[in-house]
Amino acid sequence: MIPTKLIAEQKFAEFNALIFQGKLPQIPIYMSNAKGFLGKFVFSRKRSWLMGEKISDMHLRINTRYDMSERELEDTIIHEMIHYYIAYNNIKDTSAHGRVFRQMMAEINEQYGREITISHRKSDEPLVDTAQNRKKWHVVAVVDFNDGRRGVKVLPKVAQSIAWYKQNVERAPGVKEVKLVWSLDVMFNKFPVSKSLKVHIVDRQALEEALKESVALKKL
Repeated sequence: MIPTKLIAEQKFAEFNALIFQGKLPQIPIYMSNAKGFLGKFVFSRKRSWLMGEKISDMHLRINTRYDMSERELEDTIIHEMIHYYIAYNNIKDTSAHGRVFRQMMAEINEQYGREITISHRKSDEPLVDTAQNRKKWHVVAVVDFNDGRRGVKVLPKVAQSIAWYKQNVERAPGVKEVKLVWSLDVMFNKFPVSKSLKVHIVDRQALEEALKESVALKKL
């Protein structure tokens, strides 16, 4: 079956009541024809000088490019609802699919007879978006916080924008240090490029691996 917005919304409501005790507020569900995924939970993590970190703009994206069975669609939606539950309740996890996610996934699979997995697969083949795996140079701001978190921001290759971002973020409460690097790692392909004062919090171990071959940006 090819998913529709109506079907996705009905499934969301069904599993919200059945699995999540109706505790998840309805969020927008958008249909997408993009390559590389069956479903996504999308949100923005914003920092303000007064309110600290805040999660907003939460929504689900369900892909219409792939012909899924009803069960595949259901497992995809539940997978994304786990992400939503963790973000909505501000639960700290070790990574995107860390201990909390895996524990919830295992409990749901056992209790409700589901077959939710860490990665979405179609016809037993990994979904690969070639654009996301193409190496290209990025200017990356690596932001360290006093509480131990690390985040990144991919910046335009414009000296004024880079300097403006670094100066402003360094002044933000809780920020310990901002480093600028050049990187070819594909990890940074998924982040939007802009000078907006945002920081994407990432898994420290994954970031350290991605930065192994990075080069310090010394001149603007």
